[in-house]
Amino acid sequence: MKARTKWMQSLQPLTDHSRRLEAEESFACFELSYTQLEALDRNRVVVLFTVSPLEEHGPHLPVGTDLFTAGAIGAKLAIRILEGKPGWTVLIGPSIPIGASA
Repeated sequence: MKARTKWMQSLQPLTDHSRRLEAEESFACFELSYTQLEALDRNRVVVLFTVSPLEEHGPHLPVGTDLFTAGAIGAKLAIRILEGKPGWTVLIGPSIPIGASA
């Protein structure tokens, strides 16, 4: 099994719903309950949504290649935000496909 980076671990589904949200973490916002979202300090939360087109990249790649890349860039941005804003929480929204050329 490959080692997971911290941000990948933080994006895994929350299995313990009683888990207290701690500062300096990132979460996939759609995996949190309403009560977990309500408990966040809204003055110290950043929400990220990435957007990307769906387009062909030849017969060997999926049309969502750019969408995957945008999601990875969003995750790296979350890390940078947490490094620069100690005590903050980053919520990562789903990547949004815009347009299509396939």
